[in-house]
Amino acid sequence: MWSRVYRGPARGMGPMNEFYNAVLWLETELDAPDLLSRLLGHETERGRTRIEGQYTSRPIDLDLLYYGDQILERSDLIVPHPRRLERRFVLEPLAELLPGWNDPITGTTMVQALRDCPDRAPLTPLEQGL
Repeated sequence: MWSRVYRGPARGMGPMNEFYNAVLWLETELDAPDLLSRLLGHETERGRTRIEGQYTSRPIDLDLLYYGDQILERSDLIVPHPRRLERRFVLEPLAELLPGWNDPITGTTMVQALRDCPDRAPLTPLEQGL
């Protein structure tokens, strides 16, 4: 299942073009580390270069926000994503797609998490997609 695509301002990198954000909820037989590895591989194939500890301009950014209701804390992977509840561009598409789904750490629904989100950056849903 896909959310709509949302257009919003770039964050943490000074004045830049707007970003496009969406959420995909899927079933997979991959475990969380293997899924993250595949996501990072797709980023690299599409021209993403990561610089450790820096936000940089990028053609694509794929994050593993949740892995069902699992909680993982490893040196290379933290699930749920540690900043998921601070980002409107994450929560708005999640609340659209799975409004009653509960965050496995806080227990809040995605709709409530969106209401409580400190990020007030404006987002515009795109009716036609990209």
